Amino acid sequence: MNAAAPSRERFARLDALRGVAIVWMALFHFGFDLNHFGFIKQNRIKNVVWVTADVHYASATYYEPGRAQFTGFTPFWEFVAGPINAGTFGPGEIDRTFGPDVKYSSAPAGMKQNRPPSDGMQYFGLAKIDGATDVLSVSLNDLTGKTLYSVDVKPA
Repeated sequence: MNAAAPSRERFARLDALRGVAIVWMALFHFGFDLNHFGFIKQNRIKNVVWVTADVHYASATYYEPGRAQFTGFTPFWEFVAGPINAGTFGPGEIDRTFGPDVKYSSAPAGMKQNRPPSDGMQYFGLAKIDGATDVLSVSLNDLTGKTLYSVDVKPA
């Protein structure tokens, strides 16, 4: 019996997207390091927003030193969405170190993990800065484009 060898075909676009995701992940973690070691606060950088993907759900979380165990940082937002075509997982228990206030999470409590794309629980986000007011408008959306959560982040 001769079993067929597994396919080794590569998909250039998919590999490119994976590369972009790795770069974003590295930048995201580098940014947290900058915040943790005081760079952002010491240099009075305001309006920090983190955009995160490839976590298999959507959420919007505001981090505030007044609620945090570690208080040496300026408040910031984290917006999570994606991926658009993969199994859906909910978030694990959130780390309380930076005083998170979860404003929205697409994953219902007790949700079965690794839901298939056919369940329609895929998400994307949109962000727009108004040129006249400098207000950042962020929305988290489902596959149909329906807005599930939105917020306007005013400049400090």
